[in-house]
Amino acid sequence: LTLSGSYTLFLSASNIQPGQTINLRVTQPATSGSLNYGSQFKFAGGIPYSASSTGLAVDIISFISFDTSTLYGSAIKNLS
Repeated sequence: LTLSGSYTLFLSASNIQPGQTINLRVTQPATSGSLNYGSQFKFAGGIPYSASSTGLAVDIISFISFDTSTLYGSAIKNLS
């Protein structure tokens, strides 16, 4: 996923399966874009992941589900 321009990408999930994993590689171009999440996505401390603001930075965000309704996320940021 490459963010381009100043826009917001909204992620939503359906048909979540227990044990399902989703990995996203997010590349931030010179201009910043942003991500927003549906209620199915949960993050540590309730603080959603936000993309690195550094141009050409790469972030990896991973989600795992233990049930049919929630994806728990963590991120590795600013791999450059």
